[in-house]
Amino acid sequence: MTALLIATLTVMSARTQSQDIQSLDAYLLFYSSFDDTTDVNLFGPDNDAGWIYTAESTRRTQVLMNNRCPEVSIAAGEGKLRDCLKFSDRSKQVLFYQASPNLVLPRKNWAGTVSFWLKPERASSAKGTCYPVQLCDGDWNHGGFFVRFLGKPSSRFEFGVVSSGDGSQTFDSPDDLPKERVLITSVESGRIPEEEWTLVTFSFENVNPDGDQKSLSRLFLNGELAGQIQQPLEVLWMQPNALNNEHDAAIFLGIQYVGSIDELRVYRRALSETTLKRLHQEGK
Repeated sequence: MTALLIATLTVMSARTQSQDIQSLDAYLLFYSSFDDTTDVNLFGPDNDAGWIYTAESTRRTQVLMNNRCPEVSIAAGEGKLRDCLKFSDRSKQVLFYQASPNLVLPRKNWAGTVSFWLKPERASSAKGTCYPVQLCDGDWNHGGFFVRFLGKPSSRFEFGVVSSGDGSQTFDSPDDLPKERVLITSVESGRIPEEEWTLVTFSFENVNPDGDQKSLSRLFLNGELAGQIQQPLEVLWMQPNALNNEHDAAIFLGIQYVGSIDELRVYRRALSETTLKRLHQEGK
């Protein structure tokens, strides 16, 4: 009887966990599986929100619909789950999805989670700093988030948060920003192996806090907490008090990156470590 009870409870627990993960769909804002196409599976209400765009740089002075980068393609059957977005070489252009209306615009006590699978390639062209994913307005005036490799992919990996500035200057890279606006947590070399899939997730909560409350931003690798930043963080994309608020934020992909990206998801809440471990186990 005891063995039967334990087996029954184990099955019930597995079902509960599976249902809990399925319930996350209610919090899913944005999802791109990269199966067959770069079109987004789940996107905002605007008819053009499901497209990927190509621009000459993050400034986006020249924008074309669809992927126009010869170095980037859908790799059939090479993804974590099925197909993936593959960057065969460092591109001179940038790819992006519109943040609005795909994502909830920052507000008081803003929270969310960005999750994706990453597989960096072992290639000499991958040397130098690269940014697999950035969320910002292009010139970092109003804050944002990024993950990056310093040097070749097997070197240090960093997660950074950028707080909003006064709008008086524009910047092409987080490296150009005043140090007081950039907070970084890093992991040692080899935590994201070359030629292997790693689930990279970052979450944020209490962004744009009331008073002097601290914001919490965390980096997870394969569902395990890898670092956190606990400081007040202000992100002001498209806010009434932000300068140039017509310049919307974007989800930038694969800047100077060589490798693959799969299963890009954005949630409207900060997911727990327990939930992320289960997502990793299920290969989500």
